[in-house]
Amino acid sequence: MSQASHNTFSGNNITKNAAGIYISESSNNNTFHHNNFINNTMQVYDIGAEFPHIPSSVNIWDDGYPSGGNYWSDYTGGDANGDGVGDTPYEIYANNQDNYPLMKPVVLADSPNEETPPNGSSTQKSLNPALPIIAALILLILVICAVAYKKLQSSKTSLGGETKASITRLKNDLTFFRKRK
Repeated sequence: MSQASHNTFSGNNITKNAAGIYISESSNNNTFHHNNFINNTMQVYDIGAEFPHIPSSVNIWDDGYPSGGNYWSDYTGGDANGDGVGDTPYEIYANNQDNYPLMKPVVLADSPNEETPPNGSSTQKSLNPALPIIAALILLILVICAVAYKKLQSSKTSLGGETKASITRLKNDLTFFRKRK
């Protein structure tokens, strides 16, 4: 999600991704509630948390109490009063938390696109099984670029031998990924 603001995301299963939600620059004041974040490598990735020159986005991650927020499969808090809402917030990253995490996954209504046609055949579409692998590779490339960027930023001196070698390795890595397309 990039440069997206004032949107509401509700009633979604966000499952088994490298990054459940990927937020890049200038995505603020979006509301996320009653979604299931299940078994994502990173439930939410905000590029602003990696690069200091890009401000982190600030979004709303719940619908207040007692309505609640989202279900997070890695939430470890408790529910002492048994109301189905966690007693402690789910920390996402700086300035962002789900104040009312749900203890159980949200039961979502069937999608109208999954109706069985009159002849009895199924119209449900399955996703390409390569998509999670592609998403993981893209996330890996972003992490490699972030590490390279940080290394280059930490070298405030003129381009010495070590910095030139780092730039050459980065160029070689990018050339390798371009050839793979």
